[in-house]
Amino acid sequence: MAGFQYLLYDASHMQGQGIKLICLDLDSTLIPDNSWFKLNLAFGITAKEDEEMFKAYISGQLEYSAWLDKLAALYKERGLANADLAKKVLLDYELKPEIKEVMGYLRDRSYKLVIISGSFLMLTRAVAGELGIDRYEANTELQFSENGDFIDIKSGGEEKFAKVRYLEAVCSELGITLTECACIGDGRNDAEIFKKTGHGIVFEGHDFEGQVWKTIKNWSDLKSIF
Repeated sequence: MAGFQYLLYDASHMQGQGIKLICLDLDSTLIPDNSWFKLNLAFGITAKEDEEMFKAYISGQLEYSAWLDKLAALYKERGLANADLAKKVLLDYELKPEIKEVMGYLRDRSYKLVIISGSFLMLTRAVAGELGIDRYEANTELQFSENGDFIDIKSGGEEKFAKVRYLEAVCSELGITLTECACIGDGRNDAEIFKKTGHGIVFEGHDFEGQVWKTIKNWSDLKSIF
């Protein structure tokens, strides 16, 4: 963890000062689930296979694109992947407590909101719609035939770098800088976006706790920051 000490923030900085945009992660942040894991199990991937592929990626043995290629091949091999099942699994979600009320609070205080997720477009669009958030970006889209058969996984590239690109595009649209953004996430694939903005926020118990701008216990804690 020592390699991430550049994420430490000056505690004398006034709370919320200069922040105009709040960027929200999805999996394990807005919702308690890991949508990739849920979908993989539904599409016939075992928990052991899922863990082994993740470890291979983290260790550098498997490139991100190769990981997705392997997943897509297994989806086809197991024969369970289709559009109806994907919709059933991904749209069966619950928001974490207090989120709707806190999003309203932030909007009332004129903060712009964006969801930037490494997860699936179908899910990201649904959550954004429920929360009334107009701007959202999802790094992954499942492709199906007209009959609903699984074809492939479309990706914007390795998540931690893709998230930065998406945020840069939103900032350009709004005419603000990355350092005028705060990013709420759960760790590993948010590392670059935390670094670029200098305003990472994580929940207690997640990666980078104590090394980012702020740590919160629950969503309502954001009211003491913004």
